[in-house]
Amino acid sequence: GQLYFSSSRAGRLEIYVSQRLGESRWSEPQKVIGIPSNHPHLWGVGEPTLTADGTFLYFVVVFGKNEVLDCDIAYARAAAE
Repeated sequence: GQLYFSSSRAGRLEIYVSQRLGESRWSEPQKVIGIPSNHPHLWGVGEPTLTADGTFLYFVVVFGKNEVLDCDIAYARAAAE
């Protein structure tokens, strides 16, 4: 019922989620993890992977300066309902 994906629709690579509404219908994507506009060395986040129990969302963080890039893996824990 949910699709997590990365997109640069807002100008920087960020992570979104969309809910399946039917056989070929999806809700408007909502940003899950974004990039603060005041963080000049953070280039983007992507490659989202949700754990089977839905507790953690792992993703790649790309950062760098002067076109020299590096990356790391980070995660976010789902908020308690």
